[in-house]
This record gives sequence, C-alpha cells and structure tokens, in this order.
Amino acid sequence: YMAQCMKFRFLFFRGEKLSILSHDIGTNLQSMTRFSPWSVKYSVLDKEMIDSLTGDKSSNPYGVLDGIIRNKQSLLADAQSKMHFQIVEAVHLQNFFLSFWMGDYEEAAKASDLVMSFPTSK
Repeated sequence: YMAQCMKFRFLFFRGEKLSILSHDIGTNLQSMTRFSPWSVKYSVLDKEMIDSLTGDKSSNPYGVLDGIIRNKQSLLADAQSKMHFQIVEAVHLQNFFLSFWMGDYEEAAKASDLVMSFPTSK
C-alpha cells in the first residue's frame, strides 16, 4: 500500500486531475486502513490537501481512522507522541505546500523554515 500511496503522490505532482485523484485516494482509504495503518496516514494527508485545493469541504478523510485521529492536529500530536518523525515532517510539508499554493507566502516561508530544520532535510 505504500507503493499505492507513492503512486498517488507521483500522479499529483505530474499534474493528474485533482478530482480523479481525490476519488481514487478516497476509494483506497478503507483498504489501506485495514492492511497498512502507516500508509493510510500519508494518504489521509494527501486527500485532505487535494480537498483543500479543490475547495471540497464536505470530505472528511480522517473518518477512516475511526475517531482515533480526527484532524491534522490530532494526527500531528499522535505522530509526535509515537515519535513517527516522518509523519510529523509530512504534516509540516503539507502545510508548506498549501500555504504556498494558496498564496500565503509568509506562512509558507515559516513552514519551509520548520521543515528545513528537521534532521532529514540536512
């Protein structure tokens, strides 16, 4: 399932239609939840980002996580408490992308500085 997650990211950056990606990721979230709890967290973040970019406020990708993680903030808190630094980095990287694409360059610069402070960016 991690390969599926990476495929969706590749298609996103390649320019696939966001509506198609949103649908495909949403379709795969349930099976990811059962078989790859690690990958589903990345895909939930990706789905949330795509929904934000398309203005879809009706979607709740965190719903597949059975209420354990309800939003990006609780995902971040869960990842920090379990020392899952890749998820922590992914959350902040998503914040950078969204801020940049939405034109909030000051917030994007802050998010970029934070992401660049992680050991994996060195």
